[in-house]
Amino acid sequence: MCRSDKPIPTAKYRPDGSPHSFDDIIVSTTPDDDLAHLLSGYSATIMAGGHTHEQMLRRYKGTIVLNPGSVGLPFERGPGADEARNPPWAEYAVVSHEHGALRVELRRVPIDIGAVVCAIRESGMPHAELLAQDWR
Repeated sequence: MCRSDKPIPTAKYRPDGSPHSFDDIIVSTTPDDDLAHLLSGYSATIMAGGHTHEQMLRRYKGTIVLNPGSVGLPFERGPGADEARNPPWAEYAVVSHEHGALRVELRRVPIDIGAVVCAIRESGMPHAELLAQDWR
């Protein structure tokens, strides 16, 4: 939890990538030198973005860098570089500021994988079966 008497400043941050590009990827292991470049020109107490569909909360200098994850398509990497899956939960973050304290909570809510797979297969969208196979 961070304490501050000032209002939380805002920063332009794309829903995916970085403030500079949709194609940028920021993860918990992004080196600080790379993060300095990706966030250059922007300053805020908290900066949130996505793109990887993986929850992340890290500090960089005076900034909290946040990826709330994904409600509709969470992503989890396995121990091997080629292993990945859509886990059986929805992810999101709750950010609050009260009495000078900034709080960021990463949350996960269980979902019914069978219902998700059924909805995908019944959706009529192209490649539905391929997408359904990613949910295990």
